[in-house]
Amino acid sequence: MRKTFAKRTVIAAVAALFMSFTAVPDAEARKVFVYGENGNELTVSTLNADGVSITPRLRYVYGYDADGNLAQKKAYRWNPSDCSWSPAYLLNYISDGNVCLIDYAEWDKQTESFSQNCQSVVHCLDMPDDLLLTEVKK
Repeated sequence: MRKTFAKRTVIAAVAALFMSFTAVPDAEARKVFVYGENGNELTVSTLNADGVSITPRLRYVYGYDADGNLAQKKAYRWNPSDCSWSPAYLLNYISDGNVCLIDYAEWDKQTESFSQNCQSVVHCLDMPDDLLLTEVKK
């Protein structure tokens, strides 16, 4: 009986020690990400300091072509002042076998369109390390 009590005490002490290492301090709580999927949407939130509630940060909406390949990705940022999602950027993917063209554009608040900082990148998918062939700014 004494060995069992001693063994349980040691196990409890080790468990308490491990729990003290895994406790999330307030400053670290914001570095814990929580992911939620709903159809073609992915929401990224952070854990709040209370360790229970979350704050949304980013939302991604994916679009696919008829063959099921990724064709578009829209990113939104959470606006805490009015509790809404604000458009951030858009990626369009055009793939033809081993070559993939990726168009990037940021949201322009004045024109309310994805028309700022437009860029294109060509990827060659069959090369070692997915070689980046060209970068073109529009």
